[in-house]
Amino acid sequence: MIRTASGITDATMGTQLHLPLHKDEFYDLTQTINDLLGRIEESMLRQKQFTSDASHEIRTPLAAIRGTLEVLIRKQREPAAYQEKISGIIQQVDRLDRLLDQLLELARIESGITKPKHEPVPLAALVSGLYTKWKDAVEVKGISLSVRIPDDDRHGDKLFLEIILDNLVHNAIKYGKEQGHILIDWDEGQRSLLYVMMAMAFPEEHLPNIFSRFYRRSIQELQYQRKRAWTLHC
Repeated sequence: MIRTASGITDATMGTQLHLPLHKDEFYDLTQTINDLLGRIEESMLRQKQFTSDASHEIRTPLAAIRGTLEVLIRKQREPAAYQEKISGIIQQVDRLDRLLDQLLELARIESGITKPKHEPVPLAALVSGLYTKWKDAVEVKGISLSVRIPDDDRHGDKLFLEIILDNLVHNAIKYGKEQGHILIDWDEGQRSLLYVMMAMAFPEEHLPNIFSRFYRRSIQELQYQRKRAWTLHC
């Protein structure tokens, strides 16, 4: 037991101590140590996953900024063209700033420093504010976006709702078909936000993987179905 415990490192955190044959105090101690090792491993995996997620999210605006700057230095342009491109860079910097704030808040919540809030959230205004981020992509793919949300407040964590809605609609636009339709609706009876989209269907064998972060099937394998819906209870 001592030899096994001494050999556990970050790379072998999943190692478990062998349980004694007899269920005595030594057995209980070993089980307690194994439970502790399991919790430590879960904490380390969450930390690694968070780092991976943060890197993934931050790369997108950085890539957009780099691409815009590379275009700018290729040749001389009119002042209006520079102004347009620089405005785009500022928008990406603002997006990056928001991402960092969101990631910091998520880190605090996952670590238990803060808890999700239960506060009044003006959903209609929140969706309206997010629409400015989706507008260009929606127009490029010819997707129609309908929003049917009452103006009065709902309760929840504004930051979480903003992140969830932004990710759902972003993915619907990115992976949905052209000329598709996205509907964000409020179901008063269920007191929930219903999100329906023309989407790509996942065959049953892939369903266990859909909640894995960044899981993605081959685009060539995807087939369209009539609609897919998610419900967020507020």
